[in-house]
Amino acid sequence: MIPLKLQIKNFVSYGPKTQTIDFGAYNLICLSGKNGHGKSALLDALTWSIWGQARKISGSSRSDEALLHLGQTSMMVVLDFLCMSVQYRIRREFTQLSGKKSCSSLEFGIIDNQSGIFKPLTEKTIRDTQSKIEKIVGLDYDSFINSAFLRQGQSNEFSKKSPGDRKEVLANILGLNRFENIKKLALQRTRDSINIRDYSIQICTQLEKELASKIIIKDQLSQIINDIENLSQEEHILKDRLKDIKKAQESIITLKSKAQQIYFEKEQLATSIKVKTEDILKDFNKWRTVFRKSKNFQNIEQIDQIYNRLVLELKDLQIIIRERVNVKEQLFTKKEKFYQYVQNITQEFNTKLDNKKLELKHNQISLKNLEEKLEELEKTYSEDLCQLQKLNQELNLLISQNFSYDEIKNINDNIEKELYIFDRRKSYYSKFEAQIFWNQNQLKDLESKIVLIEKDSQASCPLCLQNLNSDYKDNLNINLEQDKLFLNNRLNKLKHLTSKLRDILTQQNDKIIKLKYEIERYNIFQVKKESTEKDIEKLNELIKHKDNEIIRYRNLIANQKMTLDKVIQDIKLNESQFESTVLNDITYKSLKSEIDNLDSYLNSINIDEQKEVYLIAEIHKLEEIKKEQAYFLSEFALQQDRQDKIGHLIAEVKELKKFKKEKESQYQELNFVFEKELLLQNQEYLIDQKLQEISLKKEKLILQQGSIAEQDKILDQKNKEYNDQKCNLDTLSREIEDYKAISTALGKDGIQALLIEDAIPEIENEANILLGRMTDNQSHIIIESLKDLKSGGTKETLDIKISDPLGLRPYELFSGGEAFKIDFALRIAISKLLARRAGASLQTLIIDEGFGSQDEEGLAHIMNIIYKIQEDFEKIIVVSHLNSMKEQFPVHFLVHKTPQGSLIKVVEQG
Repeated sequence: MIPLKLQIKNFVSYGPKTQTIDFGAYNLICLSGKNGHGKSALLDALTWSIWGQARKISGSSRSDEALLHLGQTSMMVVLDFLCMSVQYRIRREFTQLSGKKSCSSLEFGIIDNQSGIFKPLTEKTIRDTQSKIEKIVGLDYDSFINSAFLRQGQSNEFSKKSPGDRKEVLANILGLNRFENIKKLALQRTRDSINIRDYSIQICTQLEKELASKIIIKDQLSQIINDIENLSQEEHILKDRLKDIKKAQESIITLKSKAQQIYFEKEQLATSIKVKTEDILKDFNKWRTVFRKSKNFQNIEQIDQIYNRLVLELKDLQIIIRERVNVKEQLFTKKEKFYQYVQNITQEFNTKLDNKKLELKHNQISLKNLEEKLEELEKTYSEDLCQLQKLNQELNLLISQNFSYDEIKNINDNIEKELYIFDRRKSYYSKFEAQIFWNQNQLKDLESKIVLIEKDSQASCPLCLQNLNSDYKDNLNINLEQDKLFLNNRLNKLKHLTSKLRDILTQQNDKIIKLKYEIERYNIFQVKKESTEKDIEKLNELIKHKDNEIIRYRNLIANQKMTLDKVIQDIKLNESQFESTVLNDITYKSLKSEIDNLDSYLNSINIDEQKEVYLIAEIHKLEEIKKEQAYFLSEFALQQDRQDKIGHLIAEVKELKKFKKEKESQYQELNFVFEKELLLQNQEYLIDQKLQEISLKKEKLILQQGSIAEQDKILDQKNKEYNDQKCNLDTLSREIEDYKAISTALGKDGIQALLIEDAIPEIENEANILLGRMTDNQSHIIIESLKDLKSGGTKETLDIKISDPLGLRPYELFSGGEAFKIDFALRIAISKLLARRAGASLQTLIIDEGFGSQDEEGLAHIMNIIYKIQEDFEKIIVVSHLNSMKEQFPVHFLVHKTPQGSLIKVVEQG
C-alpha cells in the first residue's frame, strides 16, 4: 500500500476547511512541526481512512468521537493509494448526532488511471466493505502498525522489557496471541464437552430407570385389550335384545292408531253434546223471560194519553220561554250598541291621551338615552385616560426590553448552522430509509424462495431452474436461511439507526423552532412597539373628541327635561275633563234609557224553569216504555218457534249420547295397548342405559389403551435415545482427549515457542545488517532464547547481547543513543518479518519516533540508513522536529497550527 493523496476535514486538530496532501511526487518525506500541531494526527487520519482505527484515546469508549475537531459534529478523510499497480480511493465519514447517537459511512472504489473515472466497489454494509479493503491491502490494522508504522515511543517496546517478558512481547508483535485464543477456545470446547458428557450420563441413568417400567406397560396393555373384547360381546347381546323390542313396538303401532281414532271420535261426540245442551238452555231461558214479561205488561192506550198531555204542556211553556229569549236578545243588542258607543268615545279620548303619553315616553327615552350616552362617554373617557397611561408604561417597557442587533445576528447565525446540519442528517435519514426498503424487498424475495423449496418436493433452483436432489436442497436451504438471518440483522440495525436519527432530527427541529421563535419574538416586539405608538396617538385624538361630546350632551339633556315637564302638564289636564264630557252626551243618555226599560219588562216575565226539565224527563221515560212494548210484541210472536226448536235439540242430544257410549266401550277394549307400549319403552330405556354404560367403559378403556400405547411408544423412543446417548458418550470422550491435545500443542511451550525460535534468526540477521550500517560494522546483536540454570537444565528467555569493540555486553548496559540504534534496528527487522509473514510486501514505512537522543554522528548514521533502506520501500515518511534532520530530507511537510486548525505546507529543498 503506497499513499498518493490525502484529503482531510475536521479530523483532530485539522479544521473545517478541506486540505489536500499530495504524497505521490515524493518517496522520502519528513513530516515536521512543533509538538501538538498535528503531525501524528495526520498519520492517524491515514490509518483511520483505511481501517477506521487510530490511536486509542484514554478514557474514551468511542474513539471516533474523540477524533472530531473541537466544536464540530462531522469529519471526513479521503485517501488515494496505490496497491499492486492499481489506484484505489477510500472515503470515510463520521457524524455525531445528538446525545450518544452517531452515524458513519464508507465508500471504496478504483480510479481509472487514464480517464480518472471512479468505479465503486462499495458493498452493502460497512463491515463487508472494510473486509474487501483489508483483503486488497493485505494487512489488518494491527499488522500494519506493528510492521510499516513505527509509532512514537514504541521503538523500544520489545528491547526495554526484561528478558523474561521479551518473549511475551515478541509473541504479541508477531501476532501469536491468536494461538492463545485458539487454545482458550479448545479449553472452552473441552469444558463444554465435559459438561455435555456429564449431562449425557445423567440422561442415560434417568433413561435406564424409565425403561425398567416397559414390561409393566405391556401387561397393562394386554389386560385392557381383553376387557374391551368382553364389553364388545356384552354390547352385541344387548343390541340383539333391542332389535326384538323394536319389532314388538312396530306390531303395536296399528292398534295404538285405531285406539287413538276411537278416542278422537268419542271426544268429538262429547263436544257436540255440550254445544247442543248449551243451545237448549239458551233458548229455554229466552222463552221463560218473555213469558214472565207477558204477565206484567201495561195498557198501551193509557200510556199514549199521558204522553200527549205532557207534550201539550211542554209546547205552552216553550212559547213563553221563546218570548223571554227575544227580550234578552233585544237587551243584549242595546247593551252592545251602548258599550260600543262608550268604547268609541273612550277610544277617541284614549287615542289623544296615548299620543300625549307616547310623546311623553319618547321624551323620557330620549332623555334616558342622552343620560346613558353621557354616562358611557364619561366612563370611556376615564377608561381612555387609564389606557393612555397603560400604553405609555408598555411603550417604556418595550423600549427597555428590546433585543440588541448583535443578539439577533447571533441567533440568525445559529439558525443557519442548525439548518445546515439538519439537512445533512435528513439526507442520511432518507438514505437509511431507502436501504431499509431495499432490504425488506430482498427479504421478501428470499422468503418466497424458501417457501417454494419447502412446498415443492421436486423443487428446482430459483436461479438456474435445475432440479435439486436432497443434498443440494438442504445446502440451498441452509444458505438461504443464513442470507435471511444476515438480512434480518442488517434490517434491525438500520431500523435501530433510523429510529435514533429520527429522534435526533426531532430534537434538532425543536431547537430550530425555538431559535425561530426568538426571531419571531423580536419581530413581534418591533411590531408591538410601532402599534403601541400608533395607539397612543389615536387615543389622544379620541380623548379630545370625547371631551367636546360630553359638553354637547349635557346641553341636550337640559333642553329635553324642559320639554318633558310641559307634556306631563297636558296629560293631567285631559284626564280631569274626560268624565264630565261623557255623562252629558245625548246619545249616551238615550241608549241608557232604552236598556233600563228592557230590563224592567224582562223581570216581569215569570217562568218555572224546573217544570220544563221535569216535562222533558217524563216524556223521555214514556218514549222508552213505548219502545219496550214494541220489542216485546215482536219477541212474543216467536215463543212457539222456540218451543219446537227445544224439543228437536233434546232428541238430537239423546241420539249423540247413545253413539258416545258405544265409542267408550270400543276404547276400553283397546286400552291394554298403551300399557304394553309403556312396558316396551321401559325395557328399551334400560337397555339403552346399559349400552351407554358399556360405551363409556369402552371409551375409557380405549383412552387408557391409547395412553399406555403412547407410553410404550415413548419408551421405544427413549430406548433409541439411550442407545444414541451411549454412542455420543464415546464420541465425546474422544473429542475431550483431542481438545486437550490441541490446547497443549497451542500453549506457550508448544507451537508458539517453535515459531519464536524460527523467527529469532531472521530478526537477528536483519537487525545486524541495519546495525552494521549504523555502526560501521562495530556492533552486532545476539539473541539467546535459552538460559542455562545453575541447578542444571535450561529456562525459556530472550536475552539481547551486543558485541562491540569493548566485548559482549547485555542490552541494558548501553546508553540512550546507542540503545536507540539497537532499538531502531530491531524494530525495522521485526517490521520486515511481519510484512513477509502477512504475505504483503512492505512498500511504505512510517517512522513516528523522536531522534533527540542521537548526536550529530548518530543522526548522520540514521539518515544514511534511511537513504540506504529506501531502496527496500516505495515511500518512507519520517516524523521529526529536529532541524538537523529536516535539512537532510529533499522535501518536508511543515505542520503549523492556526485558530482555524492545523495547516500543512510542502517545502522542497532540492
